[in-house]
Amino acid sequence: MKRQRYFLTGVLLITAALYGCGKGNVSDVADLDSDTQHALAAIENPFETLGTTDEMTAFDNDPDIVGTDESSTATSLEKPEVEDVDRSVTLRSVDEAATSTDLACASSTDLETYGIRVRWGHFEKPGDGEDSSTSTVMDWSGSLTASSGQLTLIRTILFENNGTSANRDQVQDQTDPTVLSFTSHTTHGYDGLLVRYQHCQPNTTDTLTFAAPNIVPAFSKTWTLAELMKLNEIDEDVDANHDLFLIQSLRRDDQCEKRKGTINGVFFKVNERFGQIKGRVVSSGGDPVGHIKGFYAVKADENGDHKFVAKFIAHDGKFKGILIGTGKDGAFTANIFNRDKVSVGTVTGRYVEGDASHKGVFGAIYELDACPIPATISQ
Repeated sequence: MKRQRYFLTGVLLITAALYGCGKGNVSDVADLDSDTQHALAAIENPFETLGTTDEMTAFDNDPDIVGTDESSTATSLEKPEVEDVDRSVTLRSVDEAATSTDLACASSTDLETYGIRVRWGHFEKPGDGEDSSTSTVMDWSGSLTASSGQLTLIRTILFENNGTSANRDQVQDQTDPTVLSFTSHTTHGYDGLLVRYQHCQPNTTDTLTFAAPNIVPAFSKTWTLAELMKLNEIDEDVDANHDLFLIQSLRRDDQCEKRKGTINGVFFKVNERFGQIKGRVVSSGGDPVGHIKGFYAVKADENGDHKFVAKFIAHDGKFKGILIGTGKDGAFTANIFNRDKVSVGTVTGRYVEGDASHKGVFGAIYELDACPIPATISQ
């Protein structure tokens, strides 16, 4: 599937491409519709246009944003029938899982914990979760295996009770602490796992492997501990259904779990001037942090960069910050600014573009400079 290169990440200023030779062609901008004028103003002056006030939850339950809410505990899930098979698993957090199942190391200081989010399937309608729009069923059944240590399932992502107990989406009972085996079938949706991985230092040669032997061609990838410290990886067109494979991993910060985490969402071109970007922010432990919503410039600047801005709000709608960044060729970076326009964190991510009828997909890692989050960002 050939995808048009739409997505352009980040925006600090409106570029010469938007205003004409860098001279600020005001009459040209004035002729644009109000939505385009608002988007371009936000790209040029994000603080003044997006504002630093609080918002309604999930930007008034924007359907593109609630559509990225992947757990069945979401308050505004568009398709309530798409739920995890085992609610007791769904409702566990990393902390709850850790209370009784921590890996035993020689010393508590030797224990390292990683939060891992892995997803696979068709993402051109992210958050859709339904497998009814195409007849091609892909069998992603397989395993996540660590060379040593312990894997703990925190929750499944969009697993469906779509058949008999033998072939429905499910995670098998765990008999080996280093292996999580699962059954998963997708068509126009995706499935995934949120996992806690623990190992004892100084086993620095430990690895993690994902294997899906039943898709064609068979898919398998392995990562080292060094890579799992901060991993945000997307593989495109891994099978005949043009499926994607996404994995995000972070070493957990025991002092402040929400200091770093993931941002996942969608983006789409509105017209030849701008597009929209929307997403969900989750901590390294898998707990909801908030949402982002903003704009990106469709036209690149003289360096080939596409610019974007986004407002970052907490899960309850309170203002958290403004993201300002740039990107090209499938990668982007941004800074997170507080109300005083001081950078308090960074974002690094990857994206895959959609086509004329499907939204693009992005995944990113955020890291704040300090904790706690409310004092750092909202002051």
